[in-house]
Amino acid sequence: MISDWYWTAHDMFDELSFDDFMKEFRLKWLMNDWEQDIHNRVLDMKQVGLFWEWAVKMRSLNTLLCGTPTHLDDAALLNQLKANLEPLLSHACDDERISGETLDKWLDKVKILDEKKR
Repeated sequence: MISDWYWTAHDMFDELSFDDFMKEFRLKWLMNDWEQDIHNRVLDMKQVGLFWEWAVKMRSLNTLLCGTPTHLDDAALLNQLKANLEPLLSHACDDERISGETLDKWLDKVKILDEKKR
């Protein structure tokens, strides 16, 4: 169905920038409140289980919001992750003085710490 939609207007779509094409795509195929729904899911996610699986899921959902006003930049995503860690892992991060120089460095350090604790 999406392929048919694209091919019937491919000349117009091919002239668009990727961002403009994605706007057209979202208008046609996504529910009206898709952005707020995904944003709420990111904000509501609490760590349960393995840190890495949870962090990857949160980051993946946030990636869907790229190019929208609700997308969290790395600093905001880092704050969201820190605020929603399991309490034991959060305390362990404090004890180890794990700080967030960058999102990727923090993720790597917390992943190692979580794996040691399990």
